[in-house]
Amino acid sequence: MTSDLTSTVNCEGHVSHISEVAFRPGQTQIFATIDHAGLVLVWDIDNLVAKTRMSPGTLKKPKGTCLCIADDNSIVTGWEDGFIRAFEVTDSKFSPLKWEIVNSHRGAVTSLYCDENYILSGGEDGVVRVWARKTHKMVTQIMAHAKTVSRIFPDLKQSNIIHSCSIDKIIHSYDLKTEKKVIMH
Repeated sequence: MTSDLTSTVNCEGHVSHISEVAFRPGQTQIFATIDHAGLVLVWDIDNLVAKTRMSPGTLKKPKGTCLCIADDNSIVTGWEDGFIRAFEVTDSKFSPLKWEIVNSHRGAVTSLYCDENYILSGGEDGVVRVWARKTHKMVTQIMAHAKTVSRIFPDLKQSNIIHSCSIDKIIHSYDLKTEKKVIMH
């Protein structure tokens, strides 16, 4: 309003290209985006405004590469510097860093998936890693791809099976219980 000189943001967005968009499974009201300028925005779809912002607290901002929304509503993000960083979603303008896994991959983290027990990550190094959700310690790693992992996700019917695909044009399926490759396409 002009009478009290308050301001309202009418338009907000990323200044660099968006690397990924993520919705929380089963919900469509809130979604998150990450860009190559090192900025994460959490959006409220009802108002079409950014609810909060997140960014690593480093001097040289790494490029954001991937993200997922965890079941506790934290935003788990992958970065070009090989870090996995999780941010707590708050109602403040900038949300705080909750935790990070330093050097989770050699090169960029290129794919993430979270559930109540694990964080699955894929990297530019062609490696798939499984992390304990609560301790952030590596449970296992699978070195099967010759090139960047482009997507990683669990099987819909068997939670101990995970699938990964890569720009090497190969899909691998692994059994986490037996720690063996099940099939390759």
